[in-house]
Amino acid sequence: VGGPYWDVPVGRKDSKTASYELATTNLPTPEEGLVSIISKFYYQGLSVEDMAALVGKINPLNQTKPELILTSNRITSSLNPVSETYLTSLRVLCPESSGEGDSNVTAMDNVTPNLFDNSIYHTLLRGEGLLNSDQEMYSSMFGIQTRRIVSKYAEDPVAFFEQFSKSMVKMGNILNSKSLVDGEVRRNCRFVNT
Repeated sequence: VGGPYWDVPVGRKDSKTASYELATTNLPTPEEGLVSIISKFYYQGLSVEDMAALVGKINPLNQTKPELILTSNRITSSLNPVSETYLTSLRVLCPESSGEGDSNVTAMDNVTPNLFDNSIYHTLLRGEGLLNSDQEMYSSMFGIQTRRIVSKYAEDPVAFFEQFSKSMVKMGNILNSKSLVDGEVRRNCRFVNT
């Protein structure tokens, strides 16, 4: 997969329970607009630079259903449309009329889906961001700052790697008041202490 290295600070307090509702409340949806996405990151103490770097590789290492894009209003949106070439390839992968494409998935990064690199930013420059929430960073009329960041990361993978590393550490240090009071430093980060 490749990608940058970063030291993970230890000793952070984690909650003793998981909350799907709390997690999804703070995560942007695929159709969300740029202002709302930036607000969610700011609320967690993360900057626009953090957001652009984290979205750059957290999403592309995953997959999604093309039907989510094909049935969205983004196809006809004049402000942030999907490129016609990319849309054609999505329609082949997920045919609307037959219903057979409903379970198909596609990589969020259609260039190098198994590598940790900056190709997602090149994808956004071409108007081929799979999710509206990703494409908004480059195409939104509110994206003056994010458009510059996307262009910078497309041109300079080292700058992207450096910021991603910093942003991962910063994101890993997000605390909520409940965890601070009732949380625990886990012996194994994957499991609550017993």
